[in-house]
Amino acid sequence: MTDPNGRLRTEIAALRKLSTEELRALHLEVFGQELKIRHRDYLFKRLAFWVQERQRSEQQTTHGDGVPSKVGK
Repeated sequence: MTDPNGRLRTEIAALRKLSTEELRALHLEVFGQELKIRHRDYLFKRLAFWVQERQRSEQQTTHGDGVPSKVGK
């Protein structure tokens, strides 16, 4: 089993290394909208939150044990 918190820390650390323009491009890719804002901290926090929510959703889907949930079946 992989360490989900380790993966989360790795992904957020990678976000920290991105430039403002790289964060803006990633935002466009993830959310499908281009922002006029160039505030690096805002972009970082928005994308870091998205990474956390994506991981939380994956954990809920698999109950955190790697076994897919049967919810809705």
